[in-house]
Amino acid sequence: MELAAQGLFFLTPIVYPRHNLQGFAWLADCNPFCAFLEILREPLIAGTIPSAERYAFCVLATLGAFGLANATILRYEKRLIFRL
Repeated sequence: MELAAQGLFFLTPIVYPRHNLQGFAWLADCNPFCAFLEILREPLIAGTIPSAERYAFCVLATLGAFGLANATILRYEKRLIFRL
């Protein structure tokens, strides 16, 4: 889990701009955190409003993560108390 989180961190262009990835920019497109970062970065750096598609992707990713978390909690709710 730690290795996956570290990989996602390095694939998220936080410290460097996305165009520095050159041939590997498609990896940043697969990273959902990149879309959230671009929603914050575009107005601050470029002075433009992010596209509606980017907002829609972020909303769908948030709803998907919420749904997955909710399904996991409902599935393991009765066993969770014994693992705490």
